[in-house]
Amino acid sequence: MIRTAIKPQEIHINGDLRIANLAIIKEKLLGELLTLQQLHVRIFDVHALDLSTLQWVYAFSCAASSEGKEVTIKMELPAELDQLVRASGIKRMFNRFGGY
Repeated sequence: MIRTAIKPQEIHINGDLRIANLAIIKEKLLGELLTLQQLHVRIFDVHALDLSTLQWVYAFSCAASSEGKEVTIKMELPAELDQLVRASGIKRMFNRFGGY
């Protein structure tokens, strides 16, 4: 579900992004950012999603930015989940962190 990519500053998140898995996502992202100034997050191959999980990722990115750290986020979602994210307005929020 969450793994460090070949590049040391890149985290891949995929699979089940429901709120039940937020603790795992949170632990990994916070842990990585402790030692890094820059982090690239790639969200892809998602089959389940709660918008509140994406809201947390957004809040994490804002908090990191306020501490002088750079977080970029790239999301590649299936069409039906992409439509949900667009309709919710979350897509516009993520444009601030390197796009969607």
